[in-house]
Amino acid sequence: MGKRELSLLLLPLLATCKDSPTNVGPPNPQSVSVLTQHNDNTRAGLNDNEAALTTSNVNVQQFGKVFTIPVDGDVYAQPLVVGHAIGGDRNVVYVATVNNTVYAFDGDNGTVYWQKNFTRSGMRPPRATDMTGACGGTYNNFSSGIGIVGTPVIDSTSGTMYFVARSTNGSTYAQFLHAVNILNGNEVSGSPKICTWVFHLTAIGGRITAGSWDTTPPRCSNKSSTTTRPTGTPAAFGKAVAAWPPMRMATCMW
Repeated sequence: MGKRELSLLLLPLLATCKDSPTNVGPPNPQSVSVLTQHNDNTRAGLNDNEAALTTSNVNVQQFGKVFTIPVDGDVYAQPLVVGHAIGGDRNVVYVATVNNTVYAFDGDNGTVYWQKNFTRSGMRPPRATDMTGACGGTYNNFSSGIGIVGTPVIDSTSGTMYFVARSTNGSTYAQFLHAVNILNGNEVSGSPKICTWVFHLTAIGGRITAGSWDTTPPRCSNKSSTTTRPTGTPAAFGKAVAAWPPMRMATCMW
């Protein structure tokens, strides 16, 4: 697959890792982290502590695309930001692609600190064409890979990022929950863990009426929502929560 280009529209915001890079320019004085989809578990997307952006400085002269970097596939997961990460004064953006590759790069100048692929050995990311039974054979929610599609979550205290990556060999499908060090992308102890059980919720009229555990096939379960670490739980691996609306229920019958 050809490379995609990710254009970054960054406000003067962000960057907590170690190992100070060289020739990366002056540190950004702001430190605003986005550690989960839409800022917090309410998913409102609101930063009610914004102090730098105003209606007078958000304009074509002072606000816009900073740089463009190539990535190896489409990006469905929301990019996340850790303030004061590399060396204690850099803004680091984390981007995950449908090819199961995660990138960590400087949010102010595009320097790539690390990139790693989390496809299982001997396998590949699933493709839309693998979903032969979905939507009567016309499943088109994805144009290419279906690896990492749900937004990860970052625990800034432990410096750990959690996400789900999917792999296949063409007949067997598997989804793994990963926990990696945001400094270097290395798996933490015990990671990854294969996802085998899914808790299904039944909702009628917008109200949850029932729930049950099920071994939904990993081929059909499409993790399109964000990964979450419940507020107040220890930052230990195994405390992350991931949700899968199955393709057969969320998009079309299969």
